[in-house]
Amino acid sequence: MNHGFGPATTIYRAPSYARIPSKTFQGKRNILPGPSAVTFSHVIGAETQSPEVIGGIVGSVFGGIVGGYIGERVAHSIKGFPPIWTELEITLRSDGSKQGRLVHYSYFPSINYYEADDEGTTPGAPFTRKPLGPIAYYNAVPNLDHWNKNGWGTASLTGSPGPRDGNPWSINK
Repeated sequence: MNHGFGPATTIYRAPSYARIPSKTFQGKRNILPGPSAVTFSHVIGAETQSPEVIGGIVGSVFGGIVGGYIGERVAHSIKGFPPIWTELEITLRSDGSKQGRLVHYSYFPSINYYEADDEGTTPGAPFTRKPLGPIAYYNAVPNLDHWNKNGWGTASLTGSPGPRDGNPWSINK
């Protein structure tokens, strides 16, 4: 069975505060082929850079290149945000069946999980929102402070599905 990732397997990200683009991280991909199925897992993520970019601009006004670097580091230590990330998995079987799931993710932001309709012919709605276990979607708002404090360091991508402290790229504050 031939298999692989296409170039469109990436993360959607809107501009952050002040319309500053987010930093994206190199995706972590894994392919596990079997005799009658192949399982793909993909970890994708991004991090807002607004505080750092703004701090760098302010710092450079007062201190040139060195001031820009210092302004960026100070802004990161005061108001930097941890990465947001998601690990998705899909198993495709030779009989045509498939199984997708949301595996692990950061405590922030909120998540809706959609799968393509089998026929893909529903006009205007080619995807169906799938429940995340016992809940329809993951509401991250109550976990914002937890994520801001604990979203740094290394995330464990083993064990039962659900949100994780840290991040897959081991980014520290």
